[in-house]
Amino acid sequence: EERKEKIKKNGKSKVKDKDHVYILGDLSMKNKSDLNEVFQFLAELNGIKYLIPGNHDDERIKKIYSPLSIDEEKLLNKSKLFLLSQIEEISVPMPGNLPARKLVISHYPIYSFKSCGFNSTLLFGHIHNMYNQNRDFLEVLKKGIWTYREDLKLNPAKAYNVGCMTPWMDFAPKTLSEIEDFDKHLI
Repeated sequence: EERKEKIKKNGKSKVKDKDHVYILGDLSMKNKSDLNEVFQFLAELNGIKYLIPGNHDDERIKKIYSPLSIDEEKLLNKSKLFLLSQIEEISVPMPGNLPARKLVISHYPIYSFKSCGFNSTLLFGHIHNMYNQNRDFLEVLKKGIWTYREDLKLNPAKAYNVGCMTPWMDFAPKTLSEIEDFDKHLI
C-alpha cells in the first residue's frame, strides 16, 4: 500500500493525462493481486499507460487478452492501459535537427538488440535494486557485443535499469533526459 501511494503521489505531480507512461513489468505480482484492483490503481494514475509484462505478471495481467467481465472491461478502459510485447522499439523525436532516438524497452536486460549501438538506449527493470547485478551486466556488455565492432565503440548503446524501486527512480516516473542524467546507474 505504501508503494502504491508513493507511485500515485509522484505520478500525479509529474504526469499529465496525455503523457505516455511505459511500465516495464511486475505490475500484478502474480496471484497476490486482484485484477480489478490493478485496473483501479491504474485508473487513478494520469497518462496513457503501456505495459510490457514481467515475470511476476504471469497469466494474471495477460488476462487482458482474454474475455473480461463487464466490470473488468470498464476498469480497463478507464485505466488507459495497453499491453505490449516482451520487447518494443520506440522512436523518440529529438529537438531541432537532431535524429530521432531509438528506445528499446523490455522487462529484462538484453545483451544484444536490433539497434544496439546505433543511437539507441535500452530501458529495463527486472533486476530491481541489486547494484551488483547492474554492475555485472554492464561489464558483460562492455566486454561483449558492444566492443567487437569499431562503429559500436564510437557510438555505444546505453542501457539503464529503470525499475521503480531503484534509488534513482524512487517510485517516480522519469523523462528520458532525467534517466540519462543519472550516470550513477548507467548500465
